Amino acid sequence: MNSVSVTASCTWGDLEDAEGPVTKEVAMVVNIQLSLYCGYFLRNKTFVLKLLEKPAVMQLPEKSILPVGDLVLLTCEVTGDPEPSVTWTKNGKSSIPRAQFENDGRILVIKYVRPDDSGVYECKASNKFGESRTSTTVIVAGKVH
Repeated sequence: MNSVSVTASCTWGDLEDAEGPVTKEVAMVVNIQLSLYCGYFLRNKTFVLKLLEKPAVMQLPEKSILPVGDLVLLTCEVTGDPEPSVTWTKNGKSSIPRAQFENDGRILVIKYVRPDDSGVYECKASNKFGESRTSTTVIVAGKVH
């Protein structure tokens, strides 16, 4: 039986996981040149390997203090491959009745805020490689007229 050896040279770093998908903090495309040998040189072919990554979420401001009647606009900026899904919670609950969501759920909007809109809002991004979260406290100050 002939043995086959595979040699690889990468233009960036070392591949760390030969058992499954290769993940890195930053997704990038790596050109890998594989040379297959079976006792003699068979062929030289270039492949493109896309590195996948778990989601990363940009930090939201620690807190926002808004007057009654103002607009809350929270943006969950995420990266990841495959594209992460984004969900929001308020005080740990997934139901946020007065909120509207834009840009595939990445932007949370509440118009004409009231004191009961105050709370901790958390953005969670997830894909098959993991999840990332960030939160902010919204404080609505004043009285409804």
